[in-house]
Amino acid sequence: MASGSARLRSGSMILLADEMRWDRSINQIEASGSVVMTVNETRMLADKLSYNLNSGSYEALGVRRGIGPIVFDAGEITQKDGMTSFSEVEAYWLEPHVMDPALSFSMLQYDKNSSLVALREPSLLFRNNISVNFPDLSFSHDQSLIKPRLRAGKQSPLGWYAGVVFGQKRSQELSGNLELTAYRQRGFFISPDATWMTTQGDGYSDSIIKAGWIQDQGDDIGLDYRGRKISKDRGFLRLSSLHRINQRFRFAIQTEWDSDSEVYRDYRLNQFERNQWNESYGEFSYQGESFSISIFSSEQVNKHEGMVRHSPEINIHSGPFPFYGTYHTVGLNYADSSIISNTGNTEQSMEGFDLGYQVQHKLTIAEGIEYLPSLATKHQNYRFASGRQSRTLGEWGNDLIVTFQGKHSFESKTWELQEIAHTMSFSLGHRRVVGLSGGDDFLVPSALYSMENINLEPGSLLEDRESGKINQSEVIRLGWMNAWSGKWGKGYRKLASARFFYDIWENNRFPEKETHPLYSEISFTPAPWVDLTIRSKLDPKSGKNYRQGAGINILDGRFQETGISYYHYLDQGEFLQFETTRLLNEKLRATATITYDIKKESLPLWSLGVSFRPGWSWVWECSLSERKGTSKENDLALNFGIRLANF
Repeated sequence: MASGSARLRSGSMILLADEMRWDRSINQIEASGSVVMTVNETRMLADKLSYNLNSGSYEALGVRRGIGPIVFDAGEITQKDGMTSFSEVEAYWLEPHVMDPALSFSMLQYDKNSSLVALREPSLLFRNNISVNFPDLSFSHDQSLIKPRLRAGKQSPLGWYAGVVFGQKRSQELSGNLELTAYRQRGFFISPDATWMTTQGDGYSDSIIKAGWIQDQGDDIGLDYRGRKISKDRGFLRLSSLHRINQRFRFAIQTEWDSDSEVYRDYRLNQFERNQWNESYGEFSYQGESFSISIFSSEQVNKHEGMVRHSPEINIHSGPFPFYGTYHTVGLNYADSSIISNTGNTEQSMEGFDLGYQVQHKLTIAEGIEYLPSLATKHQNYRFASGRQSRTLGEWGNDLIVTFQGKHSFESKTWELQEIAHTMSFSLGHRRVVGLSGGDDFLVPSALYSMENINLEPGSLLEDRESGKINQSEVIRLGWMNAWSGKWGKGYRKLASARFFYDIWENNRFPEKETHPLYSEISFTPAPWVDLTIRSKLDPKSGKNYRQGAGINILDGRFQETGISYYHYLDQGEFLQFETTRLLNEKLRATATITYDIKKESLPLWSLGVSFRPGWSWVWECSLSERKGTSKENDLALNFGIRLANF
C-alpha cells in the first residue's frame, strides 16, 4: 500500500493517486483519490481505478478522459480485451461553456479489434437542459474526427428546414460530409459528398463526388423550364475524377446529372449560379515532347437539357518540330457530332475530318527583332444527313515581333522589392485565308459551334478548333505584351502582366461578319495581399460588347478580406458585386455580399451573415439574404447554424 502522492510506472503507463493498493497475487492495482492515468498521449482522471498490470484491463469511476481535443466525462469506463465502454457520457470540445452544446450518450463502446464505435441514445445537449435526440449509431472509426454542423432556417421556395451535416477527414487523402435535412413542406433530404486524392510515383488521382436525393412531398413542386411536371423522386449527382497515370498519360471523367432542371436550384441555391451549364464527358490523353493525342466523348446525361454531343472527338497534334531550319506542325481532328434537343431527339448530326499542316521559319533581323513567316493548309471533309462536303483552305501568315528587356532598381521593404524586371513586346501579325478547293458553298450548321467567342480569337488556321466557321478572310492584328516581375532575396515573383490585341483591319468574304475586336487582359499583384484582374473584349467600331470584367481583392491578414468585381458578358446584363468578411474580434466575424444591377438600378442579391464563437468548440452562425428579379426565389431567406470550430 502507498499513500500520499503515490506513483506507479509500468511500460508506457504512468499512474498517480492519493492512495494505491497492490494485490501481488493477481497483479492488480486499486487506486483512489485524484487518480491520474497517462498512457502514451491519452490522459484519464478518475475518482477510483482498478487496473490489472498483466492484461492492461481496467475499471474506473467518476472519469474524465481526453482524446485529442475531445473531453469525455463518464460515470464509468471499463476496458477489457480491446473493448472500451463508457457509461453516462458527456463529450465536449476542450472545456465546457454555457453556450456550447455537448454530445451525450447513455453508452459509448469502442472495439479496438474491429475499429467499430457504437453509440446508444446519442443526443445533443444544451446547457439549459434542452436536448436533441438521435437514433442509435454504429460506424467504423480510424482515429479521425467527425465534426457535426447543425443548420436551420427558411429558404424560398422550400420553406422552413432543420438538419445536420457530419464532416470527417479520415486521412490526408480522404474526407467527406453527410447532410441530413428535414424540410417541413418537402420531406427528408440526404446528401453525401467525398473528396479523395492519392499520389504514386509521378502520377496522382484527384476525385470529387457530390450527390443528393429527396422524395419531394411538396404540394406544388412546379414545372421544369420545358413546362413539364417535375417528378417527386428528385436528386442530383456530381462526379469529377482526374487520373494522371504518369507525366505522359491522363484520364478524366465528369458527370453532372440532375433529375430535373430545378433540383439543383432548389436544394443547392448558393451553388446554382456557377452550375447552370452541365457537362458530362470522358477524356483520355497522351502528352509527349512534341506529340499529343486526345480522345474525348460527351453524352446527354440530362434529357431535359439540349446539347452538342461529341461521340467521339479525336485530336492528334505533332509539333512544332525542327527540320532544316524550319518548324513543322501537323494536326488531325475527327469528330462525330450531334445536336440533341431537350427531349432527347437528334436534330442534326455531322461527321467531320480535318487535316492541317503548318511550316514556320524564324528569322532574327536584329537583337530583339524577329520575323516569322508561315504557310498552312487545312483539308476538311464533313458528312451530313444531306450528303458530303469537302474543301481545302490555305493560309499565309507573317509575324513581326519586337522585344525589349530591362531591369530597374527599386528598394522597398514595404512591398518586399529590390529589383523589377520588365519584358515588353510589340507584334504585328498578318493572316490571309483563301480557298484552294471546294468552292464557296461549304456550310456547317452554326448550332454545332459556340455562338460567340468571348476570348481572344485564334491566331492561325491550325489553332481554330471551330474550323467549320472559318471564312476566306484577311486580318492584320496589332499586339502589345508586358510582364513585370520583382526580386526579393534570391527569388523573383510575378508582379503584373498586360496584353492587348486589336484587329486593326479585316477583309472578310462575308462583310456582315467582319469584326474588329480589341482584347485586353491585365493582372496586377504588387503584394501577396492585393490583386487586380481586368479582362475585356469589345469592338470599338460597332460598339459590340463581348466581355468586360474586372475584380480587385484585398486581404488584411486574417482580419479582413474585401473583393469588388464588375462583369458584363454579351447582352446578359451588367453587374457590380461587393464581398467582404471582417473579424470584429477573436469571437465574432461578419460577412456581407451585395450585387448591384447597373442597368436596372436594383439589388438582385444581398446577404449579411455573422458567426460567433462563444467558447472553445462551437461556432454559432446566422445569415439573412434576399433575391429579387428571379422566377422563384423572390423572398427573404433566413439561416441559422452551429458547427464545430476548426482546430
